[in-house]
Amino acid sequence: MTAKKTYLLSSLSLVVTVLLVLASKYALRFAFGNAYADSDHFVWIKQIIIMYLVAIPAGIGVMCFIPRSAPEKHTLKFAEFIRFTLACYPLIVAGSLLGKILTVIFTLGKSLLDPMQELMLENGSPLMYLTTIILAPVCEELLFRKFLIDGTVRYGEKAAILFSAVTFGLFHANLSQIFYAAAAGLVFAYVYARTGKIRYTIFMHMIINAIGSLSSFILSRTVNVKELISAILNGGRLELSSYAVPMLIAFSLSAVLSAVIAVGVVMLVKTLRRLKFERAEYELQKGEIINTVYLNVGFIVFSAYCLIKTVINLMG
Repeated sequence: MTAKKTYLLSSLSLVVTVLLVLASKYALRFAFGNAYADSDHFVWIKQIIIMYLVAIPAGIGVMCFIPRSAPEKHTLKFAEFIRFTLACYPLIVAGSLLGKILTVIFTLGKSLLDPMQELMLENGSPLMYLTTIILAPVCEELLFRKFLIDGTVRYGEKAAILFSAVTFGLFHANLSQIFYAAAAGLVFAYVYARTGKIRYTIFMHMIINAIGSLSSFILSRTVNVKELISAILNGGRLELSSYAVPMLIAFSLSAVLSAVIAVGVVMLVKTLRRLKFERAEYELQKGEIINTVYLNVGFIVFSAYCLIKTVINLMG
């Protein structure tokens, strides 16, 4: 199979995935109506069914038709695993900040929290932790790293890694998440390309999601973030005494995360200095990459769908 056909089929498998997400949502809405719409548990049950039992497995199924060539397997030392994991954080923060700035600009300041943050702060279902910490890392890493890179890496590591990261970011279809998901995806894709072992990126993904979920859990139990932001933006009066303890907890959490980010910057610099790429057997030339990887009909349809959905989500 040629590089053009490989990237076309890879992109079409992602088109199948996002279209099945859309179709499954309407199917569940038709089957259950609005009877369970307000249930904390049902929100995550829908997510599990739509994303992790239907859409992503279908996308992986399509990718099975692509000849695969897994990267050569190498063991990642524990210190290296920690270095790569920490290196994700400054990239995630930078991507998140960019997403939030653009969200504020395009919504004229009406939205400061991304929908996922909002959901995690308000929804107390245990299924949230099962979804974000276990199912999402496993299924997303299999789709965007294992199968996507195995199918495309023989045409060049750099092209495969960037394609994996870009599609992973677009897949989130949310301006607040696109950039930091793509940034983290770059690290995940590089680690998989260097080791050929998907368990490393699954564990990295789990750790990052777990820390995010834990932070949201602590904040949701200590301070009403939406109420606080609204009061500040609207010039409302705050009863400081009632916010003293929650704000202290939030400040302590912020200090810990800031320390992690600071260490992450050091680890990122070390990682960038040690980057290396193996030349592939059928390496695409620089002039071929854009046309082959991003100008095929599959990627155009996938990116158009994700960007349209991003705009719809932005408009609320």
